[in-house]
Amino acid sequence: MAVNMQLSQRRQKLSLTHDEVASLANISRAYYTNIEAGRKTPSMRVAKRIADALKTDVNQIFFASNVPNRNEEDRAINRTHVAL
Repeated sequence: MAVNMQLSQRRQKLSLTHDEVASLANISRAYYTNIEAGRKTPSMRVAKRIADALKTDVNQIFFASNVPNRNEEDRAINRTHVAL
């Protein structure tokens, strides 16, 4: 799942507004809205503050989405070569 969807879903699950998340993360509402919309990428420091505001781990929101496992990719490639 994309980061912006993760942010949106988590915020809505906690019944928070953009303003509330931004205030808790000590950033502007406009900046948070741009991050959630995928138009801006936060620094690690800001990402951590947003994750804290959303009561979750920064890795869950910003790094757990669509990151391929290199070992799984290598095994899939090897299986393809063996099958040929």
